Amino acid sequence: MKSNTLKRFTDSKITSFDFIILTIVLSLIIYGNLRLLGFSKNDDSWMLLENPFVINAKFSAKYFISIFSEFYGGQYSPVNTLYYVVLYKIFGPNPLYFHLGSLLLHTINTYLIYIFINQILIFIQHKNLLIAPLVAILWCIHPLNVESVVWISASKIPLYSFFGLLSLIRYLKFLVSKSKLIFLFSVVAFLISCLCKEQAVLLCMMVVLLHYLFAKDTKWYFVLPFVTIMLIFTVIGFLTSQDDGQLSLVYDHLSLSHRILLSIYSICFYIFNSILPLKLSYYYPFEFSSSSNPSVQLYVFPIILFSLVFLMLSIKKQINWKIILVGSLTFGINLLLSVHLMPLHRQSMLANRYAYIPLIGILLIIIYLVFYGLDSIKHKSTPYYTIVLLLIYGGYLLYSSSSLVFQYAQYNI
Repeated sequence: MKSNTLKRFTDSKITSFDFIILTIVLSLIIYGNLRLLGFSKNDDSWMLLENPFVINAKFSAKYFISIFSEFYGGQYSPVNTLYYVVLYKIFGPNPLYFHLGSLLLHTINTYLIYIFINQILIFIQHKNLLIAPLVAILWCIHPLNVESVVWISASKIPLYSFFGLLSLIRYLKFLVSKSKLIFLFSVVAFLISCLCKEQAVLLCMMVVLLHYLFAKDTKWYFVLPFVTIMLIFTVIGFLTSQDDGQLSLVYDHLSLSHRILLSIYSICFYIFNSILPLKLSYYYPFEFSSSSNPSVQLYVFPIILFSLVFLMLSIKKQINWKIILVGSLTFGINLLLSVHLMPLHRQSMLANRYAYIPLIGILLIIIYLVFYGLDSIKHKSTPYYTIVLLLIYGGYLLYSSSSLVFQYAQYNI
């Protein structure tokens, strides 16, 4: 049984209004220097300022046919391009409003994550009311997400996440209500998400996971529209890579064993930096190539990863395994295209922005295990110490994120 102090602690309810106000305040603390940021010298020129679909946009049938039927720069993200067009038409080439657009999306996504985690916990019948707001707030202020907010060319990530999270939230609602209109909303939101960024196809696997775990009497054929859309956009993604010659990088020719090693290293990097982000950078060079051998240190990471898996399995009977499963697969599924198992175009080995959605899963596991540990200790003072530790941890994330924003502004990355 929980102690009375711990029960009062975990039964504390944060209203939606309080949560939104807190999210806005914390976002402004971190991103208050957005006005100092210009356009990135790396990609914003060709992605936005020199993009003919943006600067020469004319809202005609021919224009919309072109934007939805042609590739640009080896990418297919027509909805993201239209997002640029709207801001460009209203505000012109003023970087501030593009940054504010990304910040607004990031803030809204924080609230959607709060709703999504709450839905998961209701399905699992887990009554801790603090897990969802803590996961969402820590996600909002996490340094790994700074790149996706301050880099205009990365707007595809918060944009596809917005529609993707809407799709998942409505699908969970559909599993309860059985409303065909809600189901259609979920499918359309998933389609729009895929039109924002190719990585969105992985959210289909999230739909399958949610259906498997929580659909009691809903037929499996409801996932078919998601699978169909995923397959179509997988083919489109392959065609865009071929169109831009993106399959010719030297790293595409790594042996299978080296690719697996690189994948495990990447997974460990995202896990460790999700928990304690240290020395984050905007660029991470590959540790080795097809013409060189990996360093001995890299072989430690398979041991570390398998040890973590073994640890979770060893306490499976003592914990709520569905929470761990949802967290682990949210992390793993959404990293599939970013850990080099498949020969995709990547200029760098790692990127902070790849963790935007996967981070939700790791934070869910961390916060759940913190409260699981609290319940095990059963000491009346433990909740107060936990509050202090969470404040210290949150303060560290705030400071780290603010520092990263300043670095982007200083170096115009």
